[in-house]
Amino acid sequence: MKDLNPLAHSLEQRSSRLKHIRGQYFDLLIIGAGVHGALAAWIAAKLGYSVLLVEAADFGQGTSSRSSKLLHGGVRYLEQGDLGLVYKSLIERDAFLRMAPHLSRAIPFLFLIKEGQTAPAPLVRIGLFLYEKLSKLTGPSSDLDINSLLQKLTQLGFDASQLVRYHDGQVNDVRFCIEAISEASALGAQTFNYMNFSSASFDGESWIVNIEDQVGKEEIQLKVGKIANLSGAGVLKVHQSCSLEWPTHWPQLTFSTGVHLYFDKPWHQAGLILPAETRGRYYFILPAFTPYRTGVLVGTTDCKTESPSCYPTPSEAEVEQLFSLLKRDLPNAGFDKTTLYHAVSGTRVLAGIQSESHKLKRNEQILALNSYATIIGGKYTTARNTACKLLEKLFERKIPNFNLILSGSKNYVQPQVVNKQDLMQIERIAASNRFGANAECFLNSSKNLKELIESQIKHCVEKEQAIYWEDVFSRRLNLDYLSKNSEILEHYQQFSSK
Repeated sequence: MKDLNPLAHSLEQRSSRLKHIRGQYFDLLIIGAGVHGALAAWIAAKLGYSVLLVEAADFGQGTSSRSSKLLHGGVRYLEQGDLGLVYKSLIERDAFLRMAPHLSRAIPFLFLIKEGQTAPAPLVRIGLFLYEKLSKLTGPSSDLDINSLLQKLTQLGFDASQLVRYHDGQVNDVRFCIEAISEASALGAQTFNYMNFSSASFDGESWIVNIEDQVGKEEIQLKVGKIANLSGAGVLKVHQSCSLEWPTHWPQLTFSTGVHLYFDKPWHQAGLILPAETRGRYYFILPAFTPYRTGVLVGTTDCKTESPSCYPTPSEAEVEQLFSLLKRDLPNAGFDKTTLYHAVSGTRVLAGIQSESHKLKRNEQILALNSYATIIGGKYTTARNTACKLLEKLFERKIPNFNLILSGSKNYVQPQVVNKQDLMQIERIAASNRFGANAECFLNSSKNLKELIESQIKHCVEKEQAIYWEDVFSRRLNLDYLSKNSEILEHYQQFSSK
């Protein structure tokens, strides 16, 4: 799964595209291809600007593939009284669900009230009632047998006496990034993964930029009008590489990590939001939203770090913290090391200084210096709104509220599993869950499982710029989120060994 041999056909395509950017002028250079970079590139290209998007690793390989996978208004922000962020997040959550229906869904949640750890029960109930009313989201309430669920939770040792029900959303975070980048490319944007930003200097009219193709080891110089530094945990390094000082009036930065655990266990189609050790902190237990719709996702921690990385490794302390919470709340559920099959950590970049990072607000701040801008803070859910504000700041114009929708989401119909033992049917549904309507071309032509797998790999290389096998398996096909006991996994692993 971690074989990094480059894929020959992708290299041919890349070499051809590189010839067209040498010495060119671009209206906008976007550094970083997480969700903010992907949406900024898509919107800017739709506005008619010439766009160059570069990412030092693979698209979405940083925090945007390591998120909670939640589309949410933020229940804890409601408790903190940050109604503005909650309202904006709920509007953007619903827009996200319309923008990418094959990569997102609404699900019911149950919030546990605990004396001393949450707000008093009457306030929580009123707050979550308003939370539901603030948006137009209607969840799949008929799909959840609440009495049966409460009975099952009680059998697992859970105190289900004070639960409040509401709805929120889930998203396949990394696939959304990759598909949004594909939309930008289709509109003329030049998009490159494994393209390192080296340096930039402003000559009074435009930026002279140096970038390095990490695959072909080539240096490329070009000119751009504006720079958007959306490099996440690498924000300070990129900023300094633009020969810029961090202004004293800009906020200081805090970095924190969050760990998410995946378990090979059955789970009901509802999420639990539970208080953590300290008041104001929560963790969740969710049905894993992967192409195969199997497993359980548990997260997240919030630990301040002085050594920020775009690709952090889950610390033993953070993993144990989540295990201790699971043991406290669901002692009979079987969440242990034998059922844990994947752990992932992401880095948050927050504005301000606090001894405890969870006390810092998640509101985005867009910081600009003439034709350069960067984003601090921000949420995955509100990325569309944040990208629009960034472009408004850079280009000094009002950005229209585009009705964005991924091409794979047009005319998408959610497939249903009939036979859970039929590998071909399982993989057809997984393909549809990954690519939406864009899967039809190879679903109709694949006669067997081998052909279907080959067709998906070909799509990842030719349409989604996968360079290495890990790009295909981990981010485009989401096989990291498939239990190692899966029979399907064996069929995929045969291809990387060829």
